[in-house]
Amino acid sequence: MALLTVLSNTSSAATSTVKTASGVVTHGSIKTTDNTIGWLLTCPLSHRLADDPITAPGRSGGAHLHDFTGNASTSAVSTLSSMEHSANTASNATYNGGDVQPGTSCNMPTYAPGTAGDTAAYWRPVLYANGKPITSTTKDQLYYRAKPTFGTGFRPIPQDARLIVGEHMATSVDDNDALRDGHLYWECSGVSEVHYKLPPNNCKGGSILENVVFPSCWDGKAMDHTGPHGTDNNHFAYAVNGACPAGFPVKVPQLSEKFKYDNIPAGAELAFSADAGMSKLSPGHTAHADFWNTWRPAALQYLVDKCINAQQSCGTNPITPLS
Repeated sequence: MALLTVLSNTSSAATSTVKTASGVVTHGSIKTTDNTIGWLLTCPLSHRLADDPITAPGRSGGAHLHDFTGNASTSAVSTLSSMEHSANTASNATYNGGDVQPGTSCNMPTYAPGTAGDTAAYWRPVLYANGKPITSTTKDQLYYRAKPTFGTGFRPIPQDARLIVGEHMATSVDDNDALRDGHLYWECSGVSEVHYKLPPNNCKGGSILENVVFPSCWDGKAMDHTGPHGTDNNHFAYAVNGACPAGFPVKVPQLSEKFKYDNIPAGAELAFSADAGMSKLSPGHTAHADFWNTWRPAALQYLVDKCINAQQSCGTNPITPLS
């Protein structure tokens, strides 16, 4: 039987809205720079479940434990159709109490009516400190940006794209291309200029950040899930010197993620649920993060057109159409 844990968050008053020059109603700062073109989602964790709809579809409880953000219905038996449905199978009473609206944890009263069009799912293995699971302590930050490629001509990330950054079977840093190439790295909170390949356990204040960067160049072909572990990774590549490489000419928004963990004991042994021999606490070589693009297509197209191709910052949790 799958292991499900419901994670709760504290409600807060709704923030006021602003409107971009391109007409998007959003929250927070909308000052546009090269680094802010696009939008930011702040989403609490939705649930903790030993499922993986990419690597173990249809096998409830057939994966290591994951922390899920976004679509609150995500499980091993989810389908593209079930994920896209605006209500999914989730409800306020089941996930996060009354702190999120039905469907996705990215649609919160704090940012009402919020980004209800993002019915995608984001997940990663659970982090352990000294053998005990810990939970990210602030809302996850999900950035969709026009970088490292710039300008216009972006297309939405293709629907049903199934991507994994990192390697859940790695036994060393060299086995994990994301750690080796710097697409997944760690920081001590507040010290962004120093990157670590493995989670640090000696940060001042005990707060650490996990950073994950997804590829932003697409080959233009249909998603067929024939890449490693049932992914579509073979259809994507990272930009090189600000340009998409040959064979991957289509620019898509760069998804990058930040997960913050507080109160890490000094000298703690840190490991992931994916690490072999959790009783021995392997050191975190299996770091990875999954993304299943099940956005409502009109919502993602709207933000790509009105934010990225309009070269606008669309602030935090922009309001999106559903149909």
